[in-house]
Amino acid sequence: MARELSSNTTRILYGGIIALGLAHFLTHFLEFALPAVYPLIREEFSLTYSDVGVISSSVVITLFIFQTPIGHVSDRKGRKYILIAFLSLLICSTFLTALSHSYMYLLLFQVLVGVGASAFHSAGMAMASDIAPHRKMGRYMAVQGFGGTFGVALVPLIVSLLGSILGWRYAIQGVALLGVPVLLCIFKLLQDTGRAVDSEEKDRVILSKKVIVLVLLGFVLQGFVFRGIVSFFPTYLVDVYGSSLKLAGSLTFLLFLGGAFAELVGGELSDRTEKLNVVIFSYGVRCALLYLINTLGNPHLLVILVIGFGFFQGMSTPAVASLIRDMSPSGSAGKSYGAVFSIATLTGFFSPLIVGYVGDLYSLRVSFYILTLALLCAFTFVVIARYFRFKETHSA
Repeated sequence: MARELSSNTTRILYGGIIALGLAHFLTHFLEFALPAVYPLIREEFSLTYSDVGVISSSVVITLFIFQTPIGHVSDRKGRKYILIAFLSLLICSTFLTALSHSYMYLLLFQVLVGVGASAFHSAGMAMASDIAPHRKMGRYMAVQGFGGTFGVALVPLIVSLLGSILGWRYAIQGVALLGVPVLLCIFKLLQDTGRAVDSEEKDRVILSKKVIVLVLLGFVLQGFVFRGIVSFFPTYLVDVYGSSLKLAGSLTFLLFLGGAFAELVGGELSDRTEKLNVVIFSYGVRCALLYLINTLGNPHLLVILVIGFGFFQGMSTPAVASLIRDMSPSGSAGKSYGAVFSIATLTGFFSPLIVGYVGDLYSLRVSFYILTLALLCAFTFVVIARYFRFKETHSA
């Protein structure tokens, strides 16, 4: 059993997890700033959907390459300064993106954005799991996850609004500059965290290899869906529903805002019940809602469906993050988080390319049916994983 933490230690650890929530927020806020103004960029540079998909995929392939080695280094050299350094790079590369005057420069600076964003899901997630007491793993992972999802939610609202008024360049420069005080706050809050982390080995939940493989397959496929939606949802709303850019940004904000608050609910649920049950429920409901969003085409129901999809998207995140810690060999949490998110990122690399290519060939509505099918497959994998998990726990 893990020892009880003093009130002072608990305060420091909560400060640390809030700092990591801010780091997660900043990572996604800047990583996903550009998709919110893709319609403006497409017009300025005369780009196809496939061209836009390549921009998103350039970020993703960089994440795939860098996340695992960064996690490996953080296991051996420490996580705090690695995280701060890469977040600094993320701010600088986002600002430079706004100075691009050709498609190739956009690609170059977005590759650097990918490098800067590579630290959180390896070093940052591992640091969060280091901080979290095992019995409250879901709650702690939910707090840092809330920051990330809130960043994904907020950025399309702010950037699309600023882009509509000032143009996409000033919008991107503005959000990059906002990252500087956030980074300073993160650095301050993390100062004492390292000394307060409980160094005892955490209780572990033993999962069989087939359960691990099935959970990872489901997670990888839902990553494919997530990246496709983040990259194209504002453009989808503009082109399929005829929304204005500001309305598309607002609806994308609502989608991910619901997910952010759902993570807090999902964190408590994952501490109190079988984590796979939370994941199954989330994937299944999201699959149905995405199908309805794409099929009904009813703007009056769209807001409700979008909020519902976002809510159930966020619900599973703390459970999955906790399961990854359970899968990790001792002393290699950074490498494990990096590897798992790199694998998920690899499918995310193909997602914008496929969505963009099918959108050019047919329509974005057809592309979103492909995302629905991928989510159905993810749901199927975790249902099978839960079946094997049930057999293992009842035969032990």
